Amino acid sequence: MKSKAWDDSKVDAHHAIIPTNRLKALTSLTTDEAKIYQLIATQYLMQFYGPHKYQEQVAKINISGGAFVAKGKSNQDLGWLVLTKREKQQNRKTMLRETVLPSLSKGESLACIESQLLEKQTSPPKHFTEASLLAAMTGISRYVQDSQN
Repeated sequence: MKSKAWDDSKVDAHHAIIPTNRLKALTSLTTDEAKIYQLIATQYLMQFYGPHKYQEQVAKINISGGAFVAKGKSNQDLGWLVLTKREKQQNRKTMLRETVLPSLSKGESLACIESQLLEKQTSPPKHFTEASLLAAMTGISRYVQDSQN
């Protein structure tokens, strides 16, 4: 797989971390340096893994005039996600955490076992802290509206 990161046709000056053939023993790094190296190496390797593929199920349910939505998700191929720390921890605990909806047919009657009404007010998003800004920057695609620009 060739990553889009290798398309340098529109780049004049280039200032980035690039892999080289130079070897350095990881044991010569401090603990913090080793952690940073591991983060960079993991992010770099992610570009060569396939996409995370999953199947999403959506059920739109009408109960006494109220519209409700239930969603389920099942992993088809974890792709680059297998390299993330969060996914490795979840896989150890529950293999693949999935929420699968039961098979439903249009017009089928369902029994409501439990419900509650919660009245809440929305609030604006919280301001970024240094930690939340760094976390947002590692997953910046969440904030992109138009991927073509």
